[in-house]
Amino acid sequence: MNQWSLVQNNNTLELTCLIPCLNEQETLASCIKDAQKSIASIGLTGEILVADNGSTDGSVEIAKSLDARVINVQQKGYGSALINGIRSAKGKFIIMGDADGTYEWDKLQQIYAKLDQGFDLVMGNRFSGQISNSAMPFLSRYIGNPILSFLGKLFFKIKINDFHCGLRGFSREKMLNLQLNSLGMEFASEIIIKSALTNLKITEVPTKLLPGPAGRKPHLRPFRDGWRHLRLMLAFAPTWSAIYPGILFLTLGLSLSSIIFFGEGNFFSLNLKEHSLIVAMGLIFLGFSSILLGVLGLFSLSNYPKYREKHVLKYLSKSQTLELLLIVGFTLIIAGLVSLIQSIQFWSTFNFSSLEPAGLIFQISPSVLLLLMGFQIIFVSFLFETIKNNLNKNF
Repeated sequence: MNQWSLVQNNNTLELTCLIPCLNEQETLASCIKDAQKSIASIGLTGEILVADNGSTDGSVEIAKSLDARVINVQQKGYGSALINGIRSAKGKFIIMGDADGTYEWDKLQQIYAKLDQGFDLVMGNRFSGQISNSAMPFLSRYIGNPILSFLGKLFFKIKINDFHCGLRGFSREKMLNLQLNSLGMEFASEIIIKSALTNLKITEVPTKLLPGPAGRKPHLRPFRDGWRHLRLMLAFAPTWSAIYPGILFLTLGLSLSSIIFFGEGNFFSLNLKEHSLIVAMGLIFLGFSSILLGVLGLFSLSNYPKYREKHVLKYLSKSQTLELLLIVGFTLIIAGLVSLIQSIQFWSTFNFSSLEPAGLIFQISPSVLLLLMGFQIIFVSFLFETIKNNLNKNF
């Protein structure tokens, strides 16, 4: 048994180099050797762990011949391979890198130094480092990655400029606590998002991106995987996906209805009438519902410290949320019914004969809006209670 095997069997390892793999026989050997050299150069006890995702080209045999530990991950997906790799790793810290030879493992020392300083997640940054010619497709380099990274920084208030770098290091224990579950490429975003929401210490180091082997078919599918990243970001950022759009719709609806009711529909050269009022009522209800559901979404994520610190969520978690919302909901319903009764009384002054559509819409629209908002609050109040009970079980 050689020296590397003895180090590999140590049960108190400092570092695991985790390599997800799917048919990478051309480059896997060089990745493993480079990782081994980097571990040896900084004098750590470590292991090379290959999380194989169903290779049929001899990658598994290559890894084993170089004394790397191999686990077979049956469920397909980049995230699936990495999640199982994290669970199986023996190291206190994990540094992951792709098996296609596009990353230089000599960055291991710099990443490990940051982890040893107390950072929980250390990201590689290809844009502050170097991207070799033809190493990254044009759309990914100038559109996809920059836009998604910008949105990630905006949504989650973190200074990470490359959300999708495949070279990164982290504390194994902290990542296990995050309960990561994204099986595809969106795992790259999930690990950053949940780390940010849990207030983990995050930093980044410049890294270099090299071209993959000629003729290799990339596993990344830009449009499908780009959408998965965006979808995940929006799901964990209800403020941006629901509350802010809701405020916009609500503002537009209130402005439009104010012009119709108090400005007699005159807006520059436009003459807004009853049909515009229907649109205004729709915008108000859409905005109101969006804000309400956005707050509900934030409340459902309040197990994450960054959201738990928000004052409105603290209040909702401690107050009698159900009773409070029921009171508001029924108040709006009563107001809607009173307004509806007044509309009927107005109709009675015409002996219940036919009214012009304009008069009917102007009388009934506010009543219907109040009724809809009231019932919406009542329905959502029970969802709040369901989420609140579930959160209480977790804390």
